[in-house]
Amino acid sequence: MRYAQITWLGIACLVGCLGGCVGEHRDARDRYNEGVAALAKGEYEAAEKALLEARSQAGVDPELRFRAAYDLGVAFAAHADQVKTGKDADLSKALDLAQQAVSWFGDADRLRPGHADTKTNLGIVRARLQAINDDPSKMEKIAEKV
Repeated sequence: MRYAQITWLGIACLVGCLGGCVGEHRDARDRYNEGVAALAKGEYEAAEKALLEARSQAGVDPELRFRAAYDLGVAFAAHADQVKTGKDADLSKALDLAQQAVSWFGDADRLRPGHADTKTNLGIVRARLQAINDDPSKMEKIAEKV
């Protein structure tokens, strides 16, 4: 009788713990979906915030960790492109954002080494960073703002 009580108590505790984990996991997925929706609308800062939260809450979910890292790379790269052009261009900020994109694509590449799109986008963002660094006039503009 005592064994049966302990077993049922253990099962109840396990179900309670798993229920909490599922809710937390769902929150991370919801934040990820919000980030992807913001990214699709071109709302890069909102996308970055939501995707960072999703990545932080992903726990041991390998798919969510990869997807959030990859989409953070996309968000930071697109944001960098947006701020480096136009009348209010900020090359220093664009450089910082592009470096973050490289970092997130690198994270995604470590999580899923054979993913072709990750490798392609990582190469593109690295080339854009190199182009900014190789152009002395752009580097002078960045230095003037600092």
